[in-house]
Amino acid sequence: MDIAGFYEQIPHDDLISAIDEMLSRTFMNQRKQYIQVQWLKREAKLVSSKPAHDGRATRTFSHREIIDLIRLKIKNNYLQIGDKVGLKKKKGIDMGANDSPKLSVLFAFSLERKFMLDLAARDRKLAKKFNCCVRNIDDLCFLRFPEGPSFASQIYPTRWFEVTIDQGLVNGELNFLDLCIFKGEDGLSAWLHWSKTENFNFTVVSFPHALSWLPENNKAPALVGRVVHFSRTNRYYVDFIRSIAILYLKLTEQNGWKMEKIMRILERCEVTYGMEGLRKNVATMI
Repeated sequence: MDIAGFYEQIPHDDLISAIDEMLSRTFMNQRKQYIQVQWLKREAKLVSSKPAHDGRATRTFSHREIIDLIRLKIKNNYLQIGDKVGLKKKKGIDMGANDSPKLSVLFAFSLERKFMLDLAARDRKLAKKFNCCVRNIDDLCFLRFPEGPSFASQIYPTRWFEVTIDQGLVNGELNFLDLCIFKGEDGLSAWLHWSKTENFNFTVVSFPHALSWLPENNKAPALVGRVVHFSRTNRYYVDFIRSIAILYLKLTEQNGWKMEKIMRILERCEVTYGMEGLRKNVATMI
């Protein structure tokens, strides 16, 4: 299931109220009054008192100060046109802002929490099935909750959002984000790397290439990162090798990469990440 235009449709006042309520519950449950942030360590913890003076790398905020900062940020969201400040947004948050994914996840969580509490009051057993769902920002997978799609409009109000329900299982497979989820040979859930671009009738270029957005000197990091990504998005080793082999052919045929260069980068993966036999197995597959 996908929530179309999720970032752009989030109502400001409801977002602020949702975060305010969650912070109130957190501070109350932990019996703390402040949150202390250490910038350099990128860590935060709840504390009982506020020091007279914060250190250079430490700041301490009360619940109200956090809400005021969030309100200042959300309520002063402008659309820049050229070199001039244009329209002030009355709803929605910027997709490219650093804090937008976290704010959107918190808002989605608040909607789901309200739905689950209401549903649990009527049918606790059915509400527990929602724990089997997986969500990544605006994409939700009802893996073991077949009744889930029928509740979509109740969870995410149609006055704000347009919800698109995918057709679900096709030939025993379910595509979610960059995964294809299916039942493995051992009867357990399995997954392999999946990309919707494989079905496009045109070439999608992302690696260093004359028409790509990656500079030429980033060849090695780009490929190493993709290999590591493949290792995490494939359950079975043969699918991991197949994903690399497909990418290998694309890089040599479409992007003009040299075989020797790719193999040297794969050698780096063998040494750094302990992927013994990677080059040999990829060569066998292609």
